[in-house]
Amino acid sequence: DLRCERQAQRARLSATQRERDERWGKRLQRSPFAVDLVAEHQRIDEESRVQRAAEQRRQRLAARRSRDAHEVIFQRATGESDELDRLRAEKRTLLENERQLKALKDVQRSNARTAQILAERQRRQLEREQQLSAQQQPLTARPPSSDRPYSGGRIAEAPRTAR
Repeated sequence: DLRCERQAQRARLSATQRERDERWGKRLQRSPFAVDLVAEHQRIDEESRVQRAAEQRRQRLAARRSRDAHEVIFQRATGESDELDRLRAEKRTLLENERQLKALKDVQRSNARTAQILAERQRRQLEREQQLSAQQQPLTARPPSSDRPYSGGRIAEAPRTAR
């Protein structure tokens, strides 16, 4: 019987020990001492390293995009200045061409006026020559006839034109 009693005693002791362990296990479940602090620290370090690497990638990407945008703006600005220089040169050329055309038009107008004056002079000269020729022709080429007005024995002269 002693043996049974001891066995019962051990079973009760073992049960109370288990019950106590369970109670303390529940109580200490949230205790910071139950956590493997080294492993948790290593996990936190790894997460922060991954976050820093991702942030560095984002910053490098943002810097590259900013640099690319700056280069595009700079190229556009220098390209526009080249375009402006080209347009200014083209405008200067057009203005010079306009000046030359205006001068040429003035010269043509002057030449046309000069040609008109010369043509008028030639026409007047031709008329004068024809009048002189007409005046001299009747005196030399015509025999005396009765259709001429009588001038009392003198030869009638044609009126002279002013030269």
